[in-house]
Amino acid sequence: MRTLACLVAALSFACGGGDTTNGSDGDASEATDASRFDASGQEEVDAGAPCVSHDVPREISFEYNGETRSALLAGPTSLPTSALPLVVNFHGYSDSPEQQEEFSVMSDDAEQQGFVVAYPKGTGLLKGWNAGACCGSAVTNDTDDVGFAEALVDEIAAVSCIDKDRVYATGYSNGGFLSHRLACESSVFAGIAPVAGVMGMDSCEPSRTIPVLQIHGTSDLTVPYNGNIALGFPSVDASMDGWSDRLSCSDAAPTVFFEQGDTTCVQWSGCDAPLGLCTVDGGGHTWPGGEAPLLRGKTSTDLDANAILLQFLEVL
Repeated sequence: MRTLACLVAALSFACGGGDTTNGSDGDASEATDASRFDASGQEEVDAGAPCVSHDVPREISFEYNGETRSALLAGPTSLPTSALPLVVNFHGYSDSPEQQEEFSVMSDDAEQQGFVVAYPKGTGLLKGWNAGACCGSAVTNDTDDVGFAEALVDEIAAVSCIDKDRVYATGYSNGGFLSHRLACESSVFAGIAPVAGVMGMDSCEPSRTIPVLQIHGTSDLTVPYNGNIALGFPSVDASMDGWSDRLSCSDAAPTVFFEQGDTTCVQWSGCDAPLGLCTVDGGGHTWPGGEAPLLRGKTSTDLDANAILLQFLEVL
């Protein structure tokens, strides 16, 4: 178990993760009726029932577009009677939900801080997501991963007491690319925080303005900070310029809100929604503060990616 550090920042966030009362009144249509179960034994929602405390199921699976899709879930051992936020955490290309849980160490935070986290599974022999420029058969098959992500939220709402106004997307590598795409094409997610993944869409016209926090290492060899023309990966700066335009930010230079060791985080001003970037000097293709194979490069211990994204997106 880890204890989240209080981030000293210019942002007006409280130590420990923001306003814990925001959105705490759950909609009855999203609540759980513990007396009803689906064929797999998972609890289903009764639209008229109050939010009932129960265990978060470890795994959820359902049919989507003729395929069985699934996700691992984690959270508090017993849910409170008020609805909780949901963070959907997408794995990298060729990785798995189990690996993403290990790399990000987010399940510990979900249990301690009081939110539900989902680790969905991609498609293909090498599991991946259709995020435009990346990756694998999900792209070549034009897999509808935006629709899947939205359906997943509905399925989780049917078995866990979540606040559908507080649903957020994060992800690593290919999963980070997908987070960008979700912000472009879905109205379900209230904020995104891609880690080691950039914008992979040629066109992005969001239907709503939401907070965006990018986290990236300067020595990432898989998704280079300065981009990869051959693979069609834009640079981090180009990705941020795009979001600055979409969120109507001012022309003023971003200001530092967190600086420690190898990490500097900056925020744009005058935006319709918060826009931030955390740059890890010498950081590899890794999840800061998490676990990763040494072959993927340096993992920062100066930045806790989970802590800063939870605070920046005001998840709690």
